[in-house]
This record gives sequence, structure tokens and C-alpha cells, in this order.
Amino acid sequence: MTPSPVRLRAGSGGLVRALDRAAGIQVIPGNAVTLLVDGPDTYAAMHAQIAAATRRIHLENYIIHDDEVGQGFADALMAKARAGVTVRVLYDWAGSFGTSRRFWRALREAGVDVRAFGPPRLRDPLLFFARDHRKLLVVDGAAAVTGGLCIGDEWVGDVAKSRRPWRDTAVAIVGPAVRALEGAFIRAWTFAGGAPPDDTNELPPDVEEAGDTAVRVVATEPGRERAYRTIDLMLGVSGERIWVTEAYLAAPQRMYQAFQDAARDGADVRLLLPGSSDLPTIRNLARVGYRPLLRAGVRIWEWTGPMLHAKTIVADRHWTRVGSSNLNASSLLANWELDIFIDDEAIGEAMEQQFRLDLTMAREVLLRPRRLPALFGRVVPGKLDLAAPAGEVPAHARSGWERVRVAAVIAGGLAQGARAAVFGPLAWSCCCWPSLSCSSRRRWRWRPRSSRDWQGPRSQPGPSAIGSGDEGQPPPAGKRMTGVDEAALAARAAKGDAEAFGALVDRHAPMARRVAYTILEDREDADDAAQEGFLSAWQAIARYDPRRAFRPWLMQIVVNAARDLRRRRRVRTTEMLDHVSAASRDDPAREVGAMDLGERLNAALATLPERQRLAVVLFDAEGYPQAEIAAMLGIPEGTVKSDVFHGRRALRKVLGSVKEEWDE
Repeated sequence: MTPSPVRLRAGSGGLVRALDRAAGIQVIPGNAVTLLVDGPDTYAAMHAQIAAATRRIHLENYIIHDDEVGQGFADALMAKARAGVTVRVLYDWAGSFGTSRRFWRALREAGVDVRAFGPPRLRDPLLFFARDHRKLLVVDGAAAVTGGLCIGDEWVGDVAKSRRPWRDTAVAIVGPAVRALEGAFIRAWTFAGGAPPDDTNELPPDVEEAGDTAVRVVATEPGRERAYRTIDLMLGVSGERIWVTEAYLAAPQRMYQAFQDAARDGADVRLLLPGSSDLPTIRNLARVGYRPLLRAGVRIWEWTGPMLHAKTIVADRHWTRVGSSNLNASSLLANWELDIFIDDEAIGEAMEQQFRLDLTMAREVLLRPRRLPALFGRVVPGKLDLAAPAGEVPAHARSGWERVRVAAVIAGGLAQGARAAVFGPLAWSCCCWPSLSCSSRRRWRWRPRSSRDWQGPRSQPGPSAIGSGDEGQPPPAGKRMTGVDEAALAARAAKGDAEAFGALVDRHAPMARRVAYTILEDREDADDAAQEGFLSAWQAIARYDPRRAFRPWLMQIVVNAARDLRRRRRVRTTEMLDHVSAASRDDPAREVGAMDLGERLNAALATLPERQRLAVVLFDAEGYPQAEIAAMLGIPEGTVKSDVFHGRRALRKVLGSVKEEWDE
């Protein structure tokens, strides 16, 4: 029996010391924290804090555009400055490179103190590579907003132009932790322009408590790696689940290894990453690293919206991290960043709910077993055929060409930043063209969610197929092994032959999906359950006894996967049965009276208990012997007979006029 994971809380003495040392600050209790999702809510909270300011406003952001959103903030800040409130704005020179000088000049003329962080300087050119990537608003030393949002129209969208807003996350904080946030601003302000402001000690050092949430403010500066070390600890102590939303994943190898180790140890590790990106080179670099993560059991989704810009982690239902740090070397090692770490179950639950909601706008990425040399290994998002085993096969070693691709993508990213900032067309010509040339050789294959009819004929291989036979690839395993006996295939699969296992999956996938659908009553969930069942079967194939019939063994795993999925998900009403409301089930005969035979059968089956429904479908619709059904469901054969009898009797009562079709 697998032991339950140990759940550590931040109150544990040794863990507290480790977090204090990594973060460089102790946890601060007594705060009120509000989760802010996307631009409209976040900007509204920021404008409300600005409007309530009476002493000073500190705004620090990597990007401040001079578009409609940026001008709205400028107007609010200028109005406060004219009213006598001290207003300071710190923007990053490279991040806000496209903002006009006229915009900054107007702020200064209104009395706003404006500084640019990190403009190029010949006397110290290396400082240019350490950017101020923070996103922070502090008002009166008592209220703040921080997270992943810059200031620009991208975060609110444009209905007239059919542009949807970017997805992002921030938090509003009121209470003692705001003093630490203001301290982080003062350090960056001083670094950017000399002496610190002389008015930041007007408020008493102990700000009045506003809530019961403990907050740890992690301010990263170049060379200190505060966020990196704290996130590393967070990943190491989380034993149940780690759900990550990340905009620009290109993490150091140590962090990739932490994700893999957690997944192999039984944690539910999920990554939600952008499917489309404003920095395609970073997205492509992240995709190059999918294979080892997937092989270790990490699950990856790609966002299907316009841009996913959030940088969050929620772990074990109570750990939460929201901030500006991306999980890449620039943010973790070189930039000025700001992250909030919270140990609170209410915030953690809200973050988990948001993560689940985000997954409804994403496609899962699954790994296709390699049929050709590593050069042709590929990762495919969507409803894929067969995921590779997690932890049951040797770790994938990157080929020489894959290493070339990684280097090419990195070179392209560096050249892109250099082109925008200093070196111009020369860097683009020298670095980006070789990068694009190498990147174009990648053989990613993308497949959207299947929209094919569930029971109709398929013109293409279904979700169980290992190959497609197109693009010059070998035909599916099922076609190559058409004449091979199932027992022989099962014996080969038990020895680790992925091609043989794929042929078995080809043969049994339609049945597996129908069985899962009988339990879940939803086509997409049935696809997911069949997929998870195939993965579990592959992971357990070494323990399969070839003397046992393969089909009952596989279907029992699929049934267990479907039941587990039903416990983890709220089963949605399917298109086929969405007209059968909860109220109508009180009198099913009245509801089915006007339907045709197929719809009446499906609606009537939906009224049966799960086990009876499975027994009736497998025996009457699929034609399997009762002994084999008993093996599939893990119940005695006599129970199957009883379930078939009672299920038929219930169907006769519901169907009424068609009961003769079910007479024994």
C-alpha cells in the first residue's frame, strides 16, 4: 500500500527557518489578501487605491504603454500629483522602450517624479541585462497590488476589434506586508536614481492588521535568487499536488528536475502554458523541454486563448505563489522581481478553482511513443492516441539535433531582445536567421480536439492509434500487425514492446471509449478516461499475466480510470442527453415518449445505476459473455446476471411501448 504523502505546513519549525533564509524575510501575518483575475478587475482595484491615496503613490512596472489604459493611469496619477500627493513612477527602460517621451514629459510636468530603470550606459554595459520586471503599486504604505500584469491595452482587450484580453493574475494586499512591498520599491528606486526618498518613514513601522492571512514578500535582485530558492523549497515539500501557470517557461535544469521528481513521487504535477505567445521563441524553447516532463508523469496543458501571461503556483491546496517572476533564467537569476507567497487554505482553494476553470480553455499535451529515431520524436496537444509511460522506460536523452534546436531557440531569443534594445538589424541578421532556419526543421504535429461522431465510421485512426500513416510516417501499428494473434501481441507487450501494445490499443479503443462513456455519460470525459486507462495499462504491462485474457484485463483498468475520473470531475451533461433534466427523471417514461428509439434507449440507460448500465450495455449491446463482463468489472458472475436481469426490467418499465425488444 502506497503511504499518503506527508503534508507540511509553513508552521513547521525547520521549514519556517528554511523559507526565512531562502526568501530573506520572515512571514508577515495580519493581512487581507484579495485574488484579482485578469486586467479589468486588477486595474479597477489599482484605480480605487490611487483614488483613495492621501500621502504617496509608488508605481513600479516593467511595461507602461502610452495607449488607452496607460493614459488612464497617467491621468489618475497626474490628478493626484496636482492635489498634493507624492507620486513616484519607476518604469523599465527596455520594457517601456516604445512609450513616447511625450508621455513621460506630461507626467513630469504635472509633478510626478518619473525614473527609468536600467538605460544603457557605456561605463557599465552589463547592467543592461538586469531588468526591473516587477509589477507593483503601493499606496500610503498600507495598500498594494502586485502580480503579473503590466499596464497596457493587451490586458483589457478590444471588443470592437474582437481582441480578447490577456489572461493574468494579481493580488491586492492591505496590512503590514505592504511595508515590505514599499521597501522593495525603495531599493529599486534608489538603485535607479540615487538617494532614497525622504518621506517613507512618516507612517509608524507597525501598520494596523487588516486580516488573518500571513504573507511572505520575496523581492529578488540580481545574484540573490530569492524567488528561485523559495519556489524550489515549495516544490520540494509539496506532496499532493503542484499546479503551475506560467507564461514563459525556460527553467533551469534544477527546476525541471524538481517537477519530474515530484511527479515520480506521486504528486499531481500540472503545467498550464501558453499555446500562442508574444514571444514565440520562448514558447518553442518550452516545447523542446516537454518530453522529459511528460515521461516523468507531469501533465501539460496549452492555453487556447490569445495569451496566457500569469505566473502562479498553487500546491497542496494551501500554498500559493503569485508574482512577476517567470520560470526562466532571466527572471530567477538576473532580474529584479517581486513575488508573494501565501500559506492560506481559502486563497489556495480560490486559486485551484481558477486553475480548473483555466483548464477548460486549454488542450492537454500528450506524448506519442517514438517510432523513429529521436530526431522525429514529437509532442502532440489535444485528444491524442497513447501517452508514453511515466517512469517505466529509460529517460529520454536529447539527440544532437535536439541540442542544436535548443541552442538555436536561445540564440533567437537573445537576438530578439538585442534587436529591440541595442544592436538592431545586424543582430537580427547574424543570429535570428540561423535560429529560424534550425527551428523550421522541427517536426511538431498538432491535432485539435476530435469532432468526429462517437459511434460513426472513422475515416482516420481514432484516439487509440499510435501512428497516422501520413507525412511519410509508417502506418499505424494496428495495420502492421493485423494478422498477429492477440495472445502473442499481449505477450510481446508484457516484455515492453510499445508497438505491440499500440496494436492492442488499436483493437480495443472503440470498446474502451464506449465502456467509459457508459460510466461518465460524456464523450470528452470518456476519451480522457480511455486515455488514462491506456496509460495505466502500459505502466502495469510488466505485471500482466499472458495466461489471462487481455481484453478483460484492459477493460477493468479502463473502468477503474473512468470511475476515478468521475470522482475527480463533475460529469457534464452530454449533447445526447442534455434534454433529460433532473426533474424529468422523476417520471422518465413521460420524457422519453416523444423520442426516437435510439434517443429513448440512451435516455433510459441514463436512469439505471452505473453497474446495471454497464452490465446491460456489455451483455446486450456489445455481446460479451457474462463471465468476461465479471472479469472486466471485478465482480462475481452471479452479480452480473442479477444486474442484467434488474437492468432489463427497469428498462422495460421506462421504455413501455418497446419492451418487446428486450424480452428474453
